[in-house]
Amino acid sequence: MKVVHFKKTFLNPTETFVYNQIISLNGVENFVMCREKNENSGFDLSLIPHIDEIPYSVNYQFQKYLFAVTCAFGKCYPINQQKMVDNLRLSQPDLIHAHFGPDANYILPVTRKLGIPLITSFYGYDVSSFPKEYFGLAKRAYRNLAKEGTLFLAMSEDMKNNMVRLGFPEEKIVVHYFGINTSFFASRKRDYSMNKGKIKLIQVASLIEKKGHFYLLQVLDKLIHEYGKTNVSLDIIGTGPLEAKLRSYVEKRGMEKFVRFVGFVQISEKYLDYLYDSHIYIHHSVTDSRGAQEGIPTTVVEAAASGLPVISTCHAGIPDIVKHGVNGFLTKEKDVDLTAKYLAELIEDDKLREKLGKAGRQIAEQKLDNYKKSVELNKIYDKVISNKFV
Repeated sequence: MKVVHFKKTFLNPTETFVYNQIISLNGVENFVMCREKNENSGFDLSLIPHIDEIPYSVNYQFQKYLFAVTCAFGKCYPINQQKMVDNLRLSQPDLIHAHFGPDANYILPVTRKLGIPLITSFYGYDVSSFPKEYFGLAKRAYRNLAKEGTLFLAMSEDMKNNMVRLGFPEEKIVVHYFGINTSFFASRKRDYSMNKGKIKLIQVASLIEKKGHFYLLQVLDKLIHEYGKTNVSLDIIGTGPLEAKLRSYVEKRGMEKFVRFVGFVQISEKYLDYLYDSHIYIHHSVTDSRGAQEGIPTTVVEAAASGLPVISTCHAGIPDIVKHGVNGFLTKEKDVDLTAKYLAELIEDDKLREKLGKAGRQIAEQKLDNYKKSVELNKIYDKVISNKFV
């Protein structure tokens, strides 16, 4: 089976979920087609032997806006796509798997011209905030994709419902979560007791609005100044445009000795060191001011697989993997008070941390392992190729 994975930029450093899907597939000859190959992604691209980069021949921003406008009016403008057509004719794939909705829009005219089945994976913003762009016209950009795309993969039931509201046919949507390498994240033994009376919290996420860092810092502020929990510290792993504002908040509230901004850490043994040096994972996802939402944050699954109890929000697909009272706690978005209450409970009770953490690891290993998920994806590919989804 030959599969071409299409993504305009391959890959951004945080897109582990795309990389893992490709390298975990068995019995598949994987090709990648992209407009730009990111040599600084941090991934071992040698594990993907066929990466075909077809650069833009004119200004990217010009192409982006022209393509957006034509899609908004129900057209698919074939911008500089002849070389993609030629390359696909040579490789003769059985199907194309586009990662993210706008990328599927881009490759759709090519699949139409060649009659190749098109599977599209949606991940979050492409279902939540993207349709609201260009004064809401971007929603119309999906009309041709919804009509002509062969199959659409949603990360959760919540995402599937959002896609149906956008006009995607329910019968062409399959809920499929990509999974993670659980054996790697569960490779160490976790100690649930305090480290010299200290409790360490951790969040791993890009420093952007929907990741909820400001609410996390408010929770920590409440713990320190109202609950009197001065034995707590927080590692924030990630980079992004909000770093300066987050640092400013920490300074204004006098929390410098409680918060450490670590920066970006690639998946590695060092990354595991941070997870296993921590006691509680907290990820206060929110719908941002543009309407963007998460899908299922990969780092939440990674933390659960490592045996960390998780505190998060009833946001997008998170309740699919964090079961309240089973492997963590969930609150409403922006509910600082209740989040602080649950966090205080976990800080005081190492047995509770162990109970929730072990349950999280078990759920991840049973239901969220990428090698098991790759078997499911193989079956999906087989059905598409044999026309059982058409």
